[in-house]
Amino acid sequence: MTDSAKPRYEHVLLVEPRAMPGEPYDFGPVNVHAGGIAWHRNRLYVADTKGGLRVFNTDQMFRVSTGGPARSWCGYNAGTRKYCAYGYRYALPQSRAYDNAGARLVYSQAAIDHSAGPPTLLVSEFKRSGTSWVVRWHLNPVTGAITTEEARGQEQFSLLRIQGAVSWRGHHFFSLSNGTKRRGWLAAREVWATRPGLFGRLSIGPEDLGFSAYGGTGASGGWGSTRAGATSTRCGCRASVVRRAFRGSTRTDQAAGKTGERGGHRPRRAVGKCPTWTIMTSSRCSSTQR
Repeated sequence: MTDSAKPRYEHVLLVEPRAMPGEPYDFGPVNVHAGGIAWHRNRLYVADTKGGLRVFNTDQMFRVSTGGPARSWCGYNAGTRKYCAYGYRYALPQSRAYDNAGARLVYSQAAIDHSAGPPTLLVSEFKRSGTSWVVRWHLNPVTGAITTEEARGQEQFSLLRIQGAVSWRGHHFFSLSNGTKRRGWLAAREVWATRPGLFGRLSIGPEDLGFSAYGGTGASGGWGSTRAGATSTRCGCRASVVRRAFRGSTRTDQAAGKTGERGGHRPRRAVGKCPTWTIMTSSRCSSTQR
């Protein structure tokens, strides 16, 4: 536990169990591009771009050795008889994985929607052309686990380069990247609208979005992250334009809906026959714990 007034933060290495018959519990690094993460209850969902979803149970986090060969070793070290995680003090093992088993979906980011009925896990696609799907699965409100392997909601948008997506009471908000030298866009599709519009400008390299209902006055706000340089470092910066959008403003940016304004397209909601998205428990899932 840390002081809530002065919290301390540490990096935790995500690892994948590798249990072998007759061998001690072991694990290795999760070598995937984690496009986004979402946290509900004790479940941490990680978007595995082409693979599907990986799930980590935060109750199973444990401390590992940081001395000796720890900085260059991940897993059980037979020489020291200790567990290491490349120098990190804590390791979080994967508890479950889901493979994409239905229509093809690019798992680019993940977010939680708590606004209506049971919470849902929202997954959006990053596309450079065509249209992008936003798909959701219902979550158990007590355990945080996915309740059904078939998606329970999907919408298609003609938005490109979606880096982050959140929804609240039927409203959708998207962060759109715009290259390495130009500022990104915040797009919004309000519940009564038939198409999204550009709501404002974001920083260069916008990434995921998150939503938080806070205060006691019904106010709500959004959090965004950015990609700093080429190091993929994510900075927890608050985007005021996101917060204004979530508070229900109907103001749109002057560039909204204009063809060719850096965004390169007129955003609209695409309508068509919906494919069926399903996920299935993967063979990569391991329930073996330390």
